Amino acid sequence: MTDDKIKKAYRELSALIDGGTKMTEWMDIKTAPKDGTEILTIQMHEGDYFKRQAIMYWYLPPAQYRWNLTDDDTMKRFPIPPIGYWRGEIFLNPTHWMPLPNAPEPPK
Repeated sequence: MTDDKIKKAYRELSALIDGGTKMTEWMDIKTAPKDGTEILTIQMHEGDYFKRQAIMYWYLPPAQYRWNLTDDDTMKRFPIPPIGYWRGEIFLNPTHWMPLPNAPEPPK
C-alpha cells in the first residue's frame, strides 16, 4: 500500500467516527464505557517499548456466592461482589481508548 492510499484510508476511517471524535483523540481508559461496547484500546505505560493495541470490552462476570457458617451454626449464602475487567483478543492492561469506526456501507 502506498503512502497516499494509507493517508486516504486514515481520513476515511476518521470520518466514520460518531460524534465528531477523530481517531487521533485517545481518551483516558477511566472514561471508557463499561456496558459491553467494543472499543479500540492501547497500552502505553512508562517504560513500555511496545505500544499494544486491541479491540476490547468491559466484562463483568455473573455474581458468585459462598457458604459460611453463621453464629447460630447454620449455613448462609453470602454474595461475592463480581470484579470486572477488560477482555479482548489479547491480554492487555489498557491505558487509553477511542470508539471504533462505523462499518462501511455495503457495496451497491
